[in-house]
Amino acid sequence: MIDTTAPTAVLFGLTYILRTKRYALVMEYSPLGTMEQQPLATTWKDVMEQAFRISANLDKMHRAGVVHGDLHPANIVFSSQRPMIVGVGLSRAVTDRRAVAYRPPEAVEGADGTKAADVYCLGTLLWQMVTGVPPRRETKCGDSIPGAAPEYNDIIQRCWDKDPSARPSAEDVAGFTSFWLYRCKHKDDESPFLPETRAFVAERRAVHLEQSEADGFGSLTSRL
Repeated sequence: MIDTTAPTAVLFGLTYILRTKRYALVMEYSPLGTMEQQPLATTWKDVMEQAFRISANLDKMHRAGVVHGDLHPANIVFSSQRPMIVGVGLSRAVTDRRAVAYRPPEAVEGADGTKAADVYCLGTLLWQMVTGVPPRRETKCGDSIPGAAPEYNDIIQRCWDKDPSARPSAEDVAGFTSFWLYRCKHKDDESPFLPETRAFVAERRAVHLEQSEADGFGSLTSRL
């Protein structure tokens, strides 16, 4: 039986593929694909639920002494509505330019295999949970999401702190989102995105699509 509370997809073993002559991991099936392939959020409740589950999963890993080292949307997969973290410790080199947006500043010096580095990447995921696209470089210098709770923008910026020791823990992020969901539940309020948030998301996605096509990356993969 699959453990539905596990932070990562269940690993069943290895298999050898005769056609490619390579080994492959056999893991729990994730029928809903990656984070990039999920429908865009339309309410803050949707965002906070996803943020809580992913940050709580990362916290479980960190408590077990496991550092991911390569956290980005392609390494978040969904089974039903349960997000799971995959690719733990398997990829150290950045071979895809799109993954650079998720790397912490200290990665330049090869010091990215830490919990703090994972949290930096988590901050970028928090941004993308709203916009559907990674942030632009200048975004990490104080930009914020219109219509978001000030605390949400604040925790993203704290995750992006250039000083790894100043970043919150995954537990801190999970605690913040859990508290927000608790308040939301008692208010019976899903907090739909305000018009300024929807306009911001549309603008950022349009710019990202234009840049991606110019770079030869193709179209966006998030489901509309």
